[in-house]
Amino acid sequence: MWFYWLLAFVLALIFTGGIFFGGIYTLILVPLAVIGVIAGLIYLVTAGAAQRRAESSTDPSATARGPATRTRQTAPSQAPSSPQELVDARRGQQ
Repeated sequence: MWFYWLLAFVLALIFTGGIFFGGIYTLILVPLAVIGVIAGLIYLVTAGAAQRRAESSTDPSATARGPATRTRQTAPSQAPSSPQELVDARRGQQ
């Protein structure tokens, strides 16, 4: 965050120096400000990409997708209550 304050100060010097003094302010500070703006934009892009990468790796739902097969599973209307009904239900699934 301190970088933006420094960049604002340099830009203010460029404008006032360019208007009132010219010469060295314009020749030195304008390229420095351009370099600063480009560096700030690169930092902003890379920090955003790193943040998105970090958020996506900690989210467990992003990696857990479920089975890759397209089998249709139908839930029975009522679960078997006795051992005999359970055996019959398993035979029916085979």
